[in-house]
Order: sequence, then structure tokens, then C-alpha cells
Amino acid sequence: MLPPILSHVSIKLFFQVYSTAYGAKQEFPEDDKENMMINQKSRLNLNIPAELNERLNSWAEMLQLTLSELTRQALGEYIERLERDKREQELAEACKSYRQFNKKFSSEWAKFETRL
Repeated sequence: MLPPILSHVSIKLFFQVYSTAYGAKQEFPEDDKENMMINQKSRLNLNIPAELNERLNSWAEMLQLTLSELTRQALGEYIERLERDKREQELAEACKSYRQFNKKFSSEWAKFETRL
């Protein structure tokens, strides 16, 4: 039996190696691929100022989180805010464009209404 600490990716890799070596077959449903992508992690090395590192460590300790977890959460929230701000800017530009179009259309329509 596999140790419980092995991730889904590790288990799949194990079965791929096992099936190659012993001819066994283990199929994984398509929806597991999405779960595997969610659980995959990449290593990221950063150089940050010492003061920021101290602040991160302090907050991680106060929140009882690992430094990695706090950093993941902070980066995730920051990226979400950037994406939200971008969507809001695009929406504001679309509204401005629509108002300009509507103003031009209304003025042109007014010319035809006076003729009727």
C-alpha cells in the first residue's frame, strides 16, 4: 500500500512506472487531470528586502501560517486585484465608448425626427 502522504500526481506516476514494468493498467478519469493541475506547485525564488522578509515572517507567525502559504495567499490576492482592476478599466472604457456612440446616434436620429 502507498503511504498516505503521496500526492495524486505521485500516485499516477507510480502507476505509470508500475504499468510499464509489470504490464498492469491503471486508468485515471479525465476530471482528475483538472485536480492534478490545481495541486501542482512550482518553486519560485525571490530576492526581497530584509525589512519585507521580517514583516512577512512576523505576519506568518501571527497568522500561524508557513511563510510559503502566506506568500501564496498574498500573491494570489494581489493578482486577483490586478485582474479585477483590469476588468473594471475595460468596462469603463466600453461604457465611455457606448456613451459616445449613443450621443452620436441620438444627434443623427434627431435630424431625421425633425423631418417627419
